Amino acid sequence: MQQKVQFAAAVLHDPELLILAEPFSGLGPVNVRTLSRAFREIHESGTTLLYSTHLMSQAEALCDRVVIVDRGRKILDESMISIRARFDPRTLVATPFDPADLSRAAGELGAIPGVESTSMQAGEVSMHLAPGASPARALAAAAAALPLRAVRLRQGSRDDVFVDLVGRRPDPESSEAAS
Repeated sequence: MQQKVQFAAAVLHDPELLILAEPFSGLGPVNVRTLSRAFREIHESGTTLLYSTHLMSQAEALCDRVVIVDRGRKILDESMISIRARFDPRTLVATPFDPADLSRAAGELGAIPGVESTSMQAGEVSMHLAPGASPARALAAAAAALPLRAVRLRQGSRDDVFVDLVGRRPDPESSEAAS
């Protein structure tokens, strides 16, 4: 209830800029949806919203543009459309009809042009695509290569993007960064 009152007080004077820090913390799904709708309406009326969160799925659902700051440095500043294109899915997942054919399926799927490597887990074959390889062509080639129960493109999440960007930067305080 307190967050709703604070939000109402913040938007009462129709601000040009509204800064939100973890606005959904402690809220249930109904109130998250209600506030999300309110944020969209406020943005559509011309107010700029600056939204700070560690939950990338919420940022993805609400934001047009994402800035990631790590240790005081901006490491990403792009539109959601640009981020989706830049970090496009690079893995296809295929499920053979017969689980006993998993090894054979991995071999055949690994021979598809553009497939850099394959791995097997839980009755599925993951096909990791080489940079520049067309996911659509690899998907069609996989479906034509052998009988599959399913073949799908594994969608990466924005959390994956965050971890990839932040996780690959050395900590300046660590001994590894000094060497």
